[in-house]
Amino acid sequence: MVASAQSPRSGASPIPRTRLIGREAEVAAAQALILDGAVPLLTLTGPTGVSKTRLALAIAHDMAAQFADGIVWVDLAPVGDPSRAFGKAAHNVSKGRASAITSPKKRRPDDY
Repeated sequence: MVASAQSPRSGASPIPRTRLIGREAEVAAAQALILDGAVPLLTLTGPTGVSKTRLALAIAHDMAAQFADGIVWVDLAPVGDPSRAFGKAAHNVSKGRASAITSPKKRRPDDY
């Protein structure tokens, strides 16, 4: 039996039962891209079972403090039709559940 993440409250990311091992380079690269103003969207791709979701959770967890309103989890697993994925995310944004994913906190001089 595979350990699954705990069920999140609405908008909260699942809490993995294990830690991510050996993906530090991928986490760092993704974090740099997310904070790069020239990169409007980051997509993790790969075959089934390579831990894309687990990697995304690690990235989100590590970066939550860098966003003024934290992060929001939008579960796309139940969306059977890929063309509806954007609509699902947009619905969460319109309900105020995903506004935090749009802009990192502005750094102040005392943050350095």
